[in-house]
Amino acid sequence: MTFYYARPLLFSLLLFVCFSYPAQAQLETFYSRGILDRIKNGNTHVLVNDTSFPRAAEFLDVFKKNWTITKSVSFLKKQDLNENVIANDTYFILEPYKIAAGHSTVVIFTLNLFTPKDRAIKKGRKFRAQDEDWLAQIQLGIDRTAIGEVYVDTDMGQSFSFDFNGNKHIFNWSPGFLKSYLQIISAAITADKKIGLTHEQTNKDQVAKLKNQTIYINADDYRDGGIFTRDGHSLDTLKLFKDVTFKYKLISNEELDKKILDDKTPTFYLLSVLTGGCKMVSVINSQTGEQIYLRFTGATWNLKPGDLKDLSKQIEK
Repeated sequence: MTFYYARPLLFSLLLFVCFSYPAQAQLETFYSRGILDRIKNGNTHVLVNDTSFPRAAEFLDVFKKNWTITKSVSFLKKQDLNENVIANDTYFILEPYKIAAGHSTVVIFTLNLFTPKDRAIKKGRKFRAQDEDWLAQIQLGIDRTAIGEVYVDTDMGQSFSFDFNGNKHIFNWSPGFLKSYLQIISAAITADKKIGLTHEQTNKDQVAKLKNQTIYINADDYRDGGIFTRDGHSLDTLKLFKDVTFKYKLISNEELDKKILDDKTPTFYLLSVLTGGCKMVSVINSQTGEQIYLRFTGATWNLKPGDLKDLSKQIEK
């Protein structure tokens, strides 16, 4: 299955957004109303290469606790999809698509929620990418190895060297991060809310309350992804945080994952996502999944002092 989508309007919007707009949403929904009514009586399938991938039980537990707007949720092997294409059922997949613009190609990697189009509901028919009716997507960042695999993959990710766990090729990805993403999607669908590429999601009242909170930062992913490095050398994190006025703490991915999964205490964490040449910086409330701060900073890979300086200003207002 190839990943070239005939979506000219989406293509032009993405390219325009990267260079022209001050903010971009990590979540995009594709219908203004009625999604919940379409899917609430169906089941949800999470497409994987193998149901025994590392931490599979933890990922499935997060789905069952945080995805409750359909009747059930379970793993489904991609190789079994053709026999399990069901009207009004929903499917989650880690899925890339490519946008060709002149001599350049932009890769967008997403946690994609779709339902099959009517034409796909036919026994014995091979399911194709064009048969997906997209409902919502969360944009994710991937490393250079994964980007290379995306370019050559033609079979729905079955040739990837990673499964749904990401195998460290997907930044800000774990059962904890998945919890936040499911909360974000569920809230939008339940509210019957269409969210576009340039939707502003900054909650000024909630951001002001960060004066008395610690913002946690996933240091592991930033170092592995090169966000804390330049030309093979570690960035001076003291310089990076020198103008920061809010309380922050660099912690490991494992530590942050545990904090997000703890439903008793809200944790506020910084999320920096580079996707399709666009970088988004946000602060998320782990208890609700709400992105209380969001800033689009253009086509830059590294986290920059200005990204954090703007957050400081917003908190101090």
